[in-house]
Amino acid sequence: MKKNISTEWSLLVFKELTNQVLDYLNFRIPTSSLNLEISQLKSALILKSETIALDYVSTLPRCSASINDAFAETDRVLNIVQLPPCKPSENLMQSFINPMALYIEDTINQLPETISLSRVLPFDRSRADNYFYYYSLGRWALRLLPIIAISLLILIALLIRSEKKVMLKWVGRLLVFTSGFGLIGLVILLIGFDQFVVLLVNQYLNNFIEGFSALLLGVFQEMGYLTLVWVIISLVSVFAFGLFLLLVSRFFKPKTGSMDNLPNEEIGTLIDEPNNEISIEQISPQKEIDPETIEEIEAKEMKKSKKKNLNNSII
Repeated sequence: MKKNISTEWSLLVFKELTNQVLDYLNFRIPTSSLNLEISQLKSALILKSETIALDYVSTLPRCSASINDAFAETDRVLNIVQLPPCKPSENLMQSFINPMALYIEDTINQLPETISLSRVLPFDRSRADNYFYYYSLGRWALRLLPIIAISLLILIALLIRSEKKVMLKWVGRLLVFTSGFGLIGLVILLIGFDQFVVLLVNQYLNNFIEGFSALLLGVFQEMGYLTLVWVIISLVSVFAFGLFLLLVSRFFKPKTGSMDNLPNEEIGTLIDEPNNEISIEQISPQKEIDPETIEEIEAKEMKKSKKKNLNNSII
């Protein structure tokens, strides 16, 4: 029956199963809602019942001459139980295929319209609920990690908000380094992801029916790829934002007129004065006084004595 199942229907079922598992892991649907719709498959297989019967008969060994002669002599409608497990001659092929096709149709009609995955999977319900509980706690912890990281970045920015250049530089470096290391790890994981998933879940898939384990393995790989893609997109966004902050920090220049650009004498004057005001006399350079000779000093004294005598005479 495998080659009579269309590829389009298989891909549709695979996509539907993947979406249901993702909805279950995102707490949108309960376990009982994990179902596969097979009504379309039933209709397609019923229409191909004679083709399926012919394919089955073609794989059987040829019937002996005595069996062909025995069935050739009877004209009654054969039952599936009466048919021998062999391939008849060409003139008897249709009489073998008709009861087989009817039996295949009856068998397919007995199948349900939907198949519950919880009934197909052989797992302990209580243990699965316990695992899902811890998964819920871990998921909430992972959801809180970005909020904690953003809060720490805001705290760092507030502590060094007076120095915008330093703030932008260190926050940008932090974002670039963390996202860069995360991208390297995810790329390594993405290269060998298929093998990693097989090693992780292969021991749990051995108990499933043949074919269904391959379907579940494909679901796990699809979910893993989807998760890795979204995480890589978020890390690339963080990396780009960190580079943007580093580029912006280059446009900030240190403030002019700061204490570092003043001479030592003016810094001392600013510290001594409470109002941080510098008078023009303190800033202007001091006038140099040339030394006087003895003759100049005697001349000045004589002038002073003459002026004193003249004032006394007048009085």
